[in-house]
Amino acid sequence: MTEFTGIVFKTGQPNKNGRIYTPGVTDRAIAEYQKNIDNKSAIGEFGELGQSNSNVVSLEHASHRIKEMWIPKNRLPRKKKKLYKKLGKYQEWKRNCKCVMATIEIVDTPGGKSLKALLNAKIKPQLAVRGVGSVNSNGIVGEDFKLISIDAVSESATFKKR
Repeated sequence: MTEFTGIVFKTGQPNKNGRIYTPGVTDRAIAEYQKNIDNKSAIGEFGELGQSNSNVVSLEHASHRIKEMWIPKNRLPRKKKKLYKKLGKYQEWKRNCKCVMATIEIVDTPGGKSLKALLNAKIKPQLAVRGVGSVNSNGIVGEDFKLISIDAVSESATFKKR
């Protein structure tokens, strides 16, 4: 079983698309999404390699299963801290502790095999949120936001170029 953990999006600051996810929207979206994960629902449990414009996850294109999502508090659990230090991401995590994190597990599908091949080649995709909802003129994501999936992509909107 191959899995990895990454930052999905950040709370309270604009991403490359100019969107700002407020803590309230983020907390609610994660809680709803985690229910789908816990219930092993196909809605919200799978993600795709690449990001579709669809508001439905195509099981035909599924590459991974989302195991868990969380917002780190002041410290990481020991196992995750060790993993982040190994990946050289711990200092980044400490600077950006308002991040939404997810752990995904690769599934045995054509998309999953492609994702696993990328990881074996030491290429780690970024994780990206796919959702639907309103965005106001200031870029603030509305309370109607619904998280559809966490996809594995070459470049996520989470990180602004410096």
